[in-house]
Amino acid sequence: MIAFPGRRTIQFGAIVLFAASGCREESSAARRPTPNAGSKPALIAEADRSHDFGVVASRPGRRSPHSYRLVNTTANVVNLLNVINYKTCCGSVHAEKLRLAPGESADVEVTLHLDDKFGDVVNETEVVTDLPSNESIMLRTSATAVPSLRVESVTLPDGPVLPVAKQAPRAAFRVFAAGDASEPPIDLDLVELHSTIRVEWDGPKQESPSEDGVEVQSRLFHAALDTAGKPGDRRAEVLMRKGSNVLLRQVVDWKVVPPITVAPEMIILKSGAHDYRVVLKSQDQQAFRVTRVDCETLGVRGLASGDESALTQVLEVKGDPKPGAKRGVVSIFTDHPTMSKIEIPFVALD
Repeated sequence: MIAFPGRRTIQFGAIVLFAASGCREESSAARRPTPNAGSKPALIAEADRSHDFGVVASRPGRRSPHSYRLVNTTANVVNLLNVINYKTCCGSVHAEKLRLAPGESADVEVTLHLDDKFGDVVNETEVVTDLPSNESIMLRTSATAVPSLRVESVTLPDGPVLPVAKQAPRAAFRVFAAGDASEPPIDLDLVELHSTIRVEWDGPKQESPSEDGVEVQSRLFHAALDTAGKPGDRRAEVLMRKGSNVLLRQVVDWKVVPPITVAPEMIILKSGAHDYRVVLKSQDQQAFRVTRVDCETLGVRGLASGDESALTQVLEVKGDPKPGAKRGVVSIFTDHPTMSKIEIPFVALD
């Protein structure tokens, strides 16, 4: 394991996981003084005020408790005036008792809420006492959480996703399953994929050597990105199921673009004569030529900048619509094999 400022790098064989800090709340340890150097803590030794569970597999509902034993080594009664949980997002705290007679002990139990977190999970709790030294007792409980099941994108289609693709472009994703001594990893060979798009596993699971007490396996799957219908944003949900249980839902997003894109997609015409620049770009690397431009609205016409085939064409729209013309369409005709006509709507402002 190699430590970096603000995060940890966890390596399982060929799999490297970057674990970033999971909580950014700042503690209030500096509000109260710490014991003087060389002094003997009255309730708990400095070395016993922190506990790290190490690398653990997180999953919904998982809790990891640790008890800190406070022992009154003084000749007087010590009262715990307050037990402050500074990071309720990451843990809960329970004190066994709030009054310690000389020689008595009590546990302060801190339970980390790991759930499905990924990265450093830290809880900081302050125990406020009536000790004459006004000593601050800060308890720090931590773990590095690796989700029991997660998905990472591996490859996406090269270039834009076009509606006229001969074969549906594919995206690849890798599923990671992690487990530890409390529970082994989910067997990915028994997990089924379900979605409204075509999804399929690419081979069996791959095992990685167990390190830091965590066992990791992975498996690759492909998703075919549907290009049917009108261009635009698309989304599909991939369900990972084991029997009747849904283990994870993964959203796949992609965008289908037309063979030729237009910018702007709408023309706003102002009153008076104005020229507007429209840029047409080929997305499938097929050169094209603008053959003509039509508009039924009087006072609006378009001119192509050149007659040669190119990947980019610039169109000049001259707009001086007659009174009463509020909306209309500029029709652009091309010799592109799959997109012979493009329509650009316009709105005329008074």
